[in-house]
Amino acid sequence: MKENALEKYLSELKGSEGDDLFGPDALVFKVIGKMFALVSQKDKPARITLKCAPACGEVLVN
Repeated sequence: MKENALEKYLSELKGSEGDDLFGPDALVFKVIGKMFALVSQKDKPARITLKCAPACGEVLVN
């Protein structure tokens, strides 16, 4: 998925808001004030960090 498409998808999720909370290098997406995704603005290709439960994260990386 291309960076612009990813940001568009995240911003269209119900209640989602994008913010440059950590400066211009990272775009933070929140729902009800809670962060769920961080998209790098400097790295090419863009990197995304998603918030999840520890058990789910372990399944994804193993």
